[in-house]
Amino acid sequence: MKVLIGMEHELTTYGLIQLIKDLRPVEYIVTAKNGEEVLKNLRRYSFDLLIIQEALPGAISIKSLLNSVEEKTITTLICDDPVCENSAGADAVIFEKLPLDDWMKNLDRIIRGEKMQQSPSLINEETETLTRREEEVYRLKIQGYSVRESAGFLNISEKTIENHRRNIAKKLQLHSKRDWIEKGKILGFL
Repeated sequence: MKVLIGMEHELTTYGLIQLIKDLRPVEYIVTAKNGEEVLKNLRRYSFDLLIIQEALPGAISIKSLLNSVEEKTITTLICDDPVCENSAGADAVIFEKLPLDDWMKNLDRIIRGEKMQQSPSLINEETETLTRREEEVYRLKIQGYSVRESAGFLNISEKTIENHRRNIAKKLQLHSKRDWIEKGKILGFL
């Protein structure tokens, strides 16, 4: 497998390289830290898989980069938000704050050629219905704040905090503390 990774952060790039090597034999992996380097490498080498960070710096837009890719190359966009604004043209999209197991599963599916515009574990319609206040209450809960502390911090009653927590649990189908934490990671609250 021939891979091009366009990511700015070296540690993240290194981790991604290790994940890919754990999943499939690799002929070569080329890395780039900005859009211009990605484009230069796309012109120089052929790739089976392109993984690019949505927020990759550089003057060249993500859309231009995706348009430069050969048809046989699987293009994957890594987004810091569950809903990627620049995903048009990408074969697959991965939310960067997913747990490691989900990353492994999604990368494996992508390498096998599956097209994924959203990870199935990433978003469900209920998450879009959280109010701003519910998001605040959610973040405080998973960071370990008690009902009383949350109420004091947000300057609302303890009963209101309890109601928000109950509504959040119902909307997101959260049954245990672990559910709250796992969903919080997926939503980028942790």
